[in-house]
Amino acid sequence: MSQLKWEDHEIEELLKKLPEIKDDRSPNEVYHNMQKKMNKRFTVKPWLPVIATITAILILALITPSFLDQSYENSSSGDSAMDNSNEGQEIYSLDQSSEEKLEREDHSSTQNESSNDATITKEEPNQKMQMLPVTVNKSSVYGEDLSQYDSFSYRLITSDATTVPVSVLVNKEKNGQGWLARFESISEEIPEKEWGFEETYPLEGEFSINNETLEYTVPKQHQIDRSSTTENNFIKILQYSLIGSGFEEVVLKTHDGETPKFSHSGSIPEVGVEETMTRNAYYRYELSNNESYYVKGNQSYDTVEAALNAMKDVPNSIYKSILPSKIAFEVNRKGTTVNIAFKPQINLNELELKESMSLVEGILLTASEFGIKEVTFENIQPPKWENFNFTEPVDVPVSPNKKILP
Repeated sequence: MSQLKWEDHEIEELLKKLPEIKDDRSPNEVYHNMQKKMNKRFTVKPWLPVIATITAILILALITPSFLDQSYENSSSGDSAMDNSNEGQEIYSLDQSSEEKLEREDHSSTQNESSNDATITKEEPNQKMQMLPVTVNKSSVYGEDLSQYDSFSYRLITSDATTVPVSVLVNKEKNGQGWLARFESISEEIPEKEWGFEETYPLEGEFSINNETLEYTVPKQHQIDRSSTTENNFIKILQYSLIGSGFEEVVLKTHDGETPKFSHSGSIPEVGVEETMTRNAYYRYELSNNESYYVKGNQSYDTVEAALNAMKDVPNSIYKSILPSKIAFEVNRKGTTVNIAFKPQINLNELELKESMSLVEGILLTASEFGIKEVTFENIQPPKWENFNFTEPVDVPVSPNKKILP
């Protein structure tokens, strides 16, 4: 047998001719594989180095003109095999290292995303608490809202000249700014058009406080009395605005200090705060943008039972009923609590959300008109629905039609 001596560079060239081991998987595929095996320890596949070693031996055997003797085989071939094995292992290790690095980066990215998600989940409620009321899914203002927000009362005008009471919630003021300054500041921020109303605020006249008396100076050029409707709406706006102000009335005057006179109502020296318990039933008013608002009917009732039953029938073509005609219930009042027992049982999830919410809040608002503080519900499902817990007495709202300004 002839002895064939291999130079290092020849072995190097041969090794370079070994088939290149590639991983054609995309980073996304690696990422998804990592996702599936997130909790599993990565297992090294031992057969890749073996294949590389065997391939190297076969190539050497094919190009060698004669078989090497045993000693040469033990030394040279053994060394080559070892080198080849190491080279194959190095190639695999590089590939494995790249994949593991990619997986570690993806895993780290996933952990960071998860951490960020966890942070958002952890911090978001606090952030939302600064922007949204506790009763975020309800359409009225409740006592728990006022622990976080201040409420200001406004009457907004629709395209058909209907006035709708709106309770605007703003973050509590810490600098001790008075009611009037805040009322006027909020008036400038109310987006009437965006909410579907006509532009009304800020009012054209001027508010002022004189010796603890709230005064309103009517502008010289005004259209308050262009019709009886505009006059009545003007008075309603002033009356409703006083709710929660601390003032029982607002004195009206002209720039000359005289009592203003209006075409239809005559002289109006002052306007008193609107009564909050007028023993009316509540109905629903829908704007052209499909937003719904609660409004009172004009008729007063002797009992809460009569007012609640009157909610099934609308007083005019503008308002909509809050209670579907198929809904039947019995009313039983005990002091400042009233019990509503539906017959047969009602399931709120079987109605549209707007209808269900109107039904519940309409009952609560109408009950509040008669000094009721709590309402208990029977035969209503589910027991807990949209932040209402019907397994215990439900507090009535403070005011209707909640809107939030940041």
